[in-house]
Amino acid sequence: MSDNSPESKRKINVAAEARFGGNVDVICSRGHFSYVFSSNLYCEASKDLVTCIAFRQTPVAQMF
Repeated sequence: MSDNSPESKRKINVAAEARFGGNVDVICSRGHFSYVFSSNLYCEASKDLVTCIAFRQTPVAQMF
């Protein structure tokens, strides 16, 4: 992770998909942000002013 949002997003996405396989969504922003999602695989991290959340979307069938 770096202090650059787009660079961090790409690096986290590549690393997470290599480690866990499949698609991993990543959102990065300068400063903190609020969100709601359903996932059994997620991580939030911050460095300086950049905060990122990485998560795998839970399939709809598993939510009910």
